[in-house]
Amino acid sequence: MKRPYILEKEITPRGWLIRPRRSLIDDGMKETRARMAYTMITSETGYEAGIIRELKEIPGVQEVYQLYGIYDIIIKIEAESMKALKDIISLKVRKVEHIRSSLTLICVD
Repeated sequence: MKRPYILEKEITPRGWLIRPRRSLIDDGMKETRARMAYTMITSETGYEAGIIRELKEIPGVQEVYQLYGIYDIIIKIEAESMKALKDIISLKVRKVEHIRSSLTLICVD
């Protein structure tokens, strides 16, 4: 399985140098600070308030806001490691009843 990469850009006397660098998603990297992500959630109509209450009780969920638009709720999650962040998202947030779909954005340095 290929590991995810992001591109790193650097200006040199000859112009731009663009090279791949290992993404922070790679579990093999050494981590020096807490990890953060935002998850946007689409819920079943009428269940937003209950979902928000439940999400606020999950350890690692720092902020929860109701939205108007394509997504109904956005949450900010912080964890000590990438593995802990993935566990919160996949084992706790996505298991909340009446969530139809979610999109997670993992923040990088």
